[in-house]
Amino acid sequence: MKKIKKFFINLVAGFVPSRAMRGRIRKMLTKGNVVPPPPSPLVQDAGPDKLANYRAVKQKWNDVLGGRRLLPARFEEYDFIFVIGVSCLMTDVLDFFKLRVCSSPFEWTVGIEPDGYCSQENPGIGEDTRFVEKIDAIVTKFKNFYRPQDFVIENSTIKEGQAHQRVINVYTKIRFLHLFPCDKSIENAMPEVQELMDRRSKRFLEYMDKSDKILICWGERMGEQRNCVCQHLTDAQILDAIDKLKRIYPDKQIDFVFFEHDGTKHEYEFDKIQVADSAYRIRSNHYILEWAYSDKHPHRKDRPPILVMSEAMDNIRLSSRLKG
Repeated sequence: MKKIKKFFINLVAGFVPSRAMRGRIRKMLTKGNVVPPPPSPLVQDAGPDKLANYRAVKQKWNDVLGGRRLLPARFEEYDFIFVIGVSCLMTDVLDFFKLRVCSSPFEWTVGIEPDGYCSQENPGIGEDTRFVEKIDAIVTKFKNFYRPQDFVIENSTIKEGQAHQRVINVYTKIRFLHLFPCDKSIENAMPEVQELMDRRSKRFLEYMDKSDKILICWGERMGEQRNCVCQHLTDAQILDAIDKLKRIYPDKQIDFVFFEHDGTKHEYEFDKIQVADSAYRIRSNHYILEWAYSDKHPHRKDRPPILVMSEAMDNIRLSSRLKG
């Protein structure tokens, strides 16, 4: 039955001339096949109380932590929160918990894939996250961050239904996954990309100037990318980033959180490791999900929330400083 349905979906989409539109049509026609999220094991039948599962999970956390709350860093409220890598899905996490105030120049970007990445000859070799280059971009106010001559198409083929070309910046070695559309040459797309990145970087720096408390988020191995190994940042790299930003923004309280995967952890188990006063690693098993957070945030049912990461982000909020 599934093969027959797939045949008819491809048949219908085949009459559409635009490759990007064909992909969207296929996505719409197959949407009904998505398996709904399972209920939390803590409350199998929520009945009329739509938040029963969510409250049960929060109570479990209260019991595990003895009444304390898991926070990503130091504060419960921030003026500005943004993602600096490594997984694209970290941006979705901010959206999920309504913590994202704008699109930033760093969204949907990854590092280079080293020789032997994802090969049997080099198991465990990680993708470079380009964390240092992104910090330098903030420090230099995005100088030379997106010069037209530095962008080169990375992929040699475009899959059917794929909306964007994979493009690498040869100066920063940062890869942009969702910036250049597939239906335009890189040369024709560049003016629009330049305008977009100019607007995003200008707004980003404006929000940095306006904010007092800032949280920078880094997350790895999430969703369908759970098996994509990344190079872990060293303490020295994190301390150097703190020092660089402190010199540019001496009066601001800038926190870092690094959500790292540790497959040995069980439910409600994590390590919160303090690298500096303002930087923390939170290690948990990113294969352990908890859909109960979707009960409180029903606007995003397409991404399974990682248990420990979701609890930390659920416990913080945005101030009203950048609103309006």
